[in-house]
Amino acid sequence: MRSCIVPGRGSTGDMRRLYHRLLDRKRFYRDRNFILRLAGQALVFAAALHFFLQRGTLPGPMLLAGAFLFSVHIWLRTEAYTVVRRHFYMAIQAAVAGLMAFQDFVFAYLFLVLVGQSVLMFRLRSGQIWAVVLYLTVLAVNWLHPGDGPLAPEVRALLITAGMVVAGVLGSSMAQARRAQDKVQSLFAELSDAHDQLQGFSEQSRRLAVAHERDRLARRLRDSLGQRLTASIVQLEGASLLMEADPQRAAGMVEKARAQLGTGLDDLRSTFQGLGRSDHFDAATAEAAESDPGMESEES
Repeated sequence: MRSCIVPGRGSTGDMRRLYHRLLDRKRFYRDRNFILRLAGQALVFAAALHFFLQRGTLPGPMLLAGAFLFSVHIWLRTEAYTVVRRHFYMAIQAAVAGLMAFQDFVFAYLFLVLVGQSVLMFRLRSGQIWAVVLYLTVLAVNWLHPGDGPLAPEVRALLITAGMVVAGVLGSSMAQARRAQDKVQSLFAELSDAHDQLQGFSEQSRRLAVAHERDRLARRLRDSLGQRLTASIVQLEGASLLMEADPQRAAGMVEKARAQLGTGLDDLRSTFQGLGRSDHFDAATAEAAESDPGMESEES
């Protein structure tokens, strides 16, 4: 029975882990690049639709394969990539978009997506270099295919330039906003860590204050009560010696010893009460008790 139950538990745990992984993958829409990827996918469909409206037929197998490959790469989570892998990703996407645009200029739409991605994925200098490379590539495609579409190459060049500028500006704005967001999150994490450290220091300070207060009460018990007990013993010994010779004086000494013992008993009670309350003392309470002149006079 045990050998049957244990594998069941293991398989149940594996199924749960697999379920959570699949559930996490289904939440791709929570990725902060989801809107950008969705816009890029929309441009791919727009290019295919434009081709269909212009030619009256669907794109050929090579163009469809290129559109599919480009779309698959759009949805890759490149945030976790290293810099080298990001450059490799951009090179693949630029090559696919370039081959498609060389076959039909309508797929030059894809370069707008790549310009926005290049500004978001890299720092300023690398992003600008990629933007210039993509811009020159699409310009070369434009002049090599002067007969594609109803517009002249010069007009298309102006539209390409305007589209590239808009895509670059939007990508740069998004990049700055994300850097600011990352900085705020980093500062928030640092503040959270500092808050946790302050709480730890506060707890440590409270414990030190409690230990300090207990040590102070113990010194008070040792000094005050010890002095009174010693004085009481001396009074009682003197009274025992004077009991026959001077009973009145002996009675006075016994009375003084009784008073000393009563005062010592009161101090002992107050000390134990203070020890019982010391768990609730903080640093300010201990400081106030330490600097209390009345307490110092009693200890002295």
